[in-house]
Formats: sequence, C-alpha cells, structure tokens
Amino acid sequence: MEFVTPESLESPHLRALSRWYAKARQGEAWPPRDAFRPELLPPATLTHIGLVEVEPEPFRVLYRVLGETLTEGFGETSVRMRYLDETDWPQRADLEALWRRAYAEARPTWLRGSQTIGGVAVVYEGCALPVGEPAQPTRRYVIGEDYLNTEAWRQAVARRGYRTGS
Repeated sequence: MEFVTPESLESPHLRALSRWYAKARQGEAWPPRDAFRPELLPPATLTHIGLVEVEPEPFRVLYRVLGETLTEGFGETSVRMRYLDETDWPQRADLEALWRRAYAEARPTWLRGSQTIGGVAVVYEGCALPVGEPAQPTRRYVIGEDYLNTEAWRQAVARRGYRTGS
C-alpha cells in the first residue's frame, strides 16, 4: 500500500468524494461533522463510502455504516455499528495499523494498493477523511474505497460466495 495525493486518484468515486471534501473544508480545518451529506455525491458513489469512528483509549475502530462495495470488500453482506476488533476480516491487522496512523496524523489520507481475494489480485484506492473537531478524542471519518479492476474484483468476491451489486 502506498499513500498518494487526491490528484493522483483514478477512481471516479474517490475523486468525487475528494472534491466534496475540498469544498467542505474551511481552509485547512476539517469539515464539521454535519457537512457530510450523501445527496451531494453522485448516486453511484454511495456504495463506495462509509462512516467510521476512532476511539483513542482503548484504541477501537467503529464501522458505523458502510456502502455495499465496502462491505463486499470485507467479505460481508452488511456492516452496521461493528467494531474492527470484533471482526474476522483477513485484513484486520492492516486496517488497525492504518487507523492508528490516520488518527496519529490527524489529516486526510488517500492510498492505493493491491490485495488478493480468492486468488485474484485486485487494485484498490481508498481514503479516510476526518470530519468534526480535531480536539475531540473520538474522531469521525468519511471513508471511501474502490477497486480499479472491477471485473477481477467481482470475480474474486463471487468465488468467495459473496453477493455483488451490479
């Protein structure tokens, strides 16, 4: 996985989310929590986004709600109000490390990487965009994820027996 700039993103969904974030920011400040309004995004992007809260002590990551593409990437059919440490996701350790970094750096994060799902290599892009007040110990993030080689991703997810959208 590598950290990238929003300008280098290939995913139209993450580019749309990044444009929303840039408009919602107030200078260098994070957008307020209530600035996230899904209706401001293209409808096709909604399955690629979610809301996450990170609690510092003890360190825990709460997935409040995730779009269908995100849940399928985790091997689930739905994720609502579930802590990362309560999952059996194969990428759980990597996600905890990523969230620890995002929390410590306290800034928007964009990334690109590859992952093997069901024996198929897929390329993904993701972001974690903080909203609210940085001084608050529990932080909320708007997250996004997209698989750039979508057909390979759908085949991999289908091999694992998970439902795919369209």
